Formats: sequence, structure tokens, C-alpha cells
Amino acid sequence: MWSYDSEEKARLCNIKHLIVLAMADGKVKPSEIAVIAAVAKRDNISEDRINRILDGQEVVEQAIPNDRDTKMLYLKDMITLMLSDGEIDIKELACCKAVAELYGIKSDEVFDLISQVQDENVQYELTETERLVIEALAQYDKGNTGDATYHPLYMAWRSYRNNPWQLKRIQNYGRYGKGLLIFLSYGTISDIDDKQQLASLSYLFLSKAIIKNPSNVNHYKNRLVLMIQNHEAFEYTVSAVVYDEDDLFQRHLFPFEARDAMYKMEFSDLSTNNALLTIDMLNSKYRELKGMISSGFFGAKETQSSIIETGKGLHEQVLAYLEEKVLEEGDIDF
Repeated sequence: MWSYDSEEKARLCNIKHLIVLAMADGKVKPSEIAVIAAVAKRDNISEDRINRILDGQEVVEQAIPNDRDTKMLYLKDMITLMLSDGEIDIKELACCKAVAELYGIKSDEVFDLISQVQDENVQYELTETERLVIEALAQYDKGNTGDATYHPLYMAWRSYRNNPWQLKRIQNYGRYGKGLLIFLSYGTISDIDDKQQLASLSYLFLSKAIIKNPSNVNHYKNRLVLMIQNHEAFEYTVSAVVYDEDDLFQRHLFPFEARDAMYKMEFSDLSTNNALLTIDMLNSKYRELKGMISSGFFGAKETQSSIIETGKGLHEQVLAYLEEKVLEEGDIDF
């Protein structure tokens, strides 16, 4: 048996939280082990002690730090570990938010802390594809929407196709997703597979931007515009999630399931912020979908609330599918 004072209990509990967080996505990475080791060294916790906790030889009870500064420090440890591989995993973020709630720390403060840790971290050198998108958006923001914007976006597209692993190192998710959306809007891409690829990648990064900063209404606006304007192309990606990959019978039996899934995803996004409804195209889509729900289009028992919840779940599933396919496997064939 071991005896602890309250501070030691809190330190050990923080280590336990970090271990659980590292295992949340099913893969403990070297970068995550390095964070745990650094925190253990700072708090004078031996490697042998960590191994005993891992092996279940030492049971660590839940303990909450006494002061706010320590709570923020331990939460920052978790966020540092979460960001150590350059990504924000949904399950890892949920763990961080759960501990924040336990500590009495508001969700907004969690995202502020994420931004702080990101600012403190040494950033990767920008990839070629992201540098080209930044160049294009600089022109676009000045109103130069011709070749000055189109050409670097076209080159950014060519760049990631030549080296898909660049996509794993994108730093500004929102800007990169917006750049691909703008490139699609020029209408120069006619091949449906290429459209699906671009729409899927734009969705991937806009969705990651939303997770990083869920209060930014522009990310939702861009994701909605993407889905509405590229419905046919993106529906193929959604179908990969909605249907079993090899179940052709299911696709024939429920041919509109992927289409309806997109409608639910759109309605979920449209319901996040009333500011979105000041945009004519989005307001029109919202009223259309609201009417469909009222008329029983999705089923007599479906309500606006149930459609919103289903839509949120579908967003999570599609994002998880794309993260695995694109960012983990480097697969951009659609």
C-alpha cells in the first residue's frame, strides 16, 4: 500500500489522465510517451511508478487539484499530449473536455488553452500545398478573384496529388478547407472523382477547423456551402459511411439513404447559429429542410431535434472516415 498527500494524489491522477488520453485513439505514439515522461519528470514521478500504474499494481483514485492554477496546468498537460502528433482527435478532445468539466473549467477555456498551446509549440514549416493556398487567399481577400487566385489554387491541388502526405501537416484547417472550396467554385473541374476528392478534403479540413474552434460561424458557413453546392460529388463519400462497403443489396434497397444523410448533416449545421440564416441561400435551404421534416419526409416520428442529433452523429462518422483514409493511410483516391 502507498500513502499519499492530496497534492501527490492529484499529480498521480494527472499522470493517469494522460495515460488514458494517450490510449483514447487506440494508438500510443512516441510523441505522446515523450509528453508523459516530461510531466513525470517535472512532478518527480518515477518510471517504475508509471509502470506500476499501467500494470494495475497501483490503483490511482480520482483526485482534483485544490487550486485553479494547478487545474489549468494539468489540463494544459493533456492538451499538449493531444496536440503532440499535430492533430486533434475527437476522442482525445472529449477526454480533455471531460476532465475540464471535472475541474470546473468551462469549454470556452479549453479551446483558449488549445490555441495557447498551439501558439507555444514550434510549428512545422508550411507544406508547398498550404503555402500556395495561403498565396491564393491573400489575392482572393483583396478581391483579385481571377488568375491571381485560381492559378496558385490549381498548383496547390497538383501539389498534394503528387505528395498526399502533405495533407497530414496542414496547420490552418479553416483556411485550407476554404481554399479548396473556392477552387471548386470556379467550375473548371469536370471529372466527378476529382470533384469528390476536392469536396471531401475541403470537408475534412473545415470539419477539423470546427472542432478546433466551434464558435467560428464562418467554418460552418463554408462547410454548408460546400455540401449544398457539391451535393452530388460529396454524396459518394457520405455513401461510403452510410452503406456497408460491399453491401450492394443495401444500396439498391435504400438508394436515397446517403442523400437523406446529407440533408440531416446540413440541417444540423444550419441550426447551430441564427447568423447563418441571414444568408439567403442558407435561409432558403433551412426553410426547405424544415418543411421536409414537418411533412414527414424523413419519417413520421422524426423531429427537428432528432434530425439535428442524427446530423451531428453523421458529421462525426464522416470526419472519422476521412481522417483515417486521408491522414492516416494517405489515400486520396475517391
